[in-house]
Amino acid sequence: MQMTSVRGPATAAIASMMLVAGAPTVWAASLLPVKFNPLDANTAGLVAAIAIPESYAVQNGDVVVSIVFRPSDGSAPIAGQFPLDIARAGTSAGITPRSGEAVFVGRLPAVEVKRFQATQRKIKTRRAHVTGKGSFSVTVEGACTTAVTGSLPPMPVRTFIAAPGEGFRQISDSGDFFSLLGLRQAADLRGRIRRCG
Repeated sequence: MQMTSVRGPATAAIASMMLVAGAPTVWAASLLPVKFNPLDANTAGLVAAIAIPESYAVQNGDVVVSIVFRPSDGSAPIAGQFPLDIARAGTSAGITPRSGEAVFVGRLPAVEVKRFQATQRKIKTRRAHVTGKGSFSVTVEGACTTAVTGSLPPMPVRTFIAAPGEGFRQISDSGDFFSLLGLRQAADLRGRIRRCG
């Protein structure tokens, strides 16, 4: 099983999975819900979550979901990134934080739901004519921190996804996320981290 990540300037890819294009469509990843298919997902009810150290927090727009389809004929990929509205998770979310962790839940605002649905339709239309590979990911593009002096603390990250009517499933568990990025990408992400408050 092949894993991919979606990375761009100052964008930290946390979790992703491959789309094996053709008929039928198969999305696969070791930790993803077996029945989850981003092309058919009800985006209005799609919920993502991240668990990060309590020394960090995320706000609206800091976390995005991304979907990409790369046609095998070399034509331009179809891609979209969709910022989430973020809230601190309560106990009802069903995610048990580890010691020192804070959990945040993100949902697509109405305008992003429409954009995501438009991207789903474009990919489905393209896939009717050409095979290819795709990826779905939860990404972090910024955060704030309560650290007041010195360098930024490590940022281990866990990510989760919940399809409508289902509980959260963990889809990734990283060590210090900065160390997983290239030097430029890590520097870009650090530059996006603000002081909380």
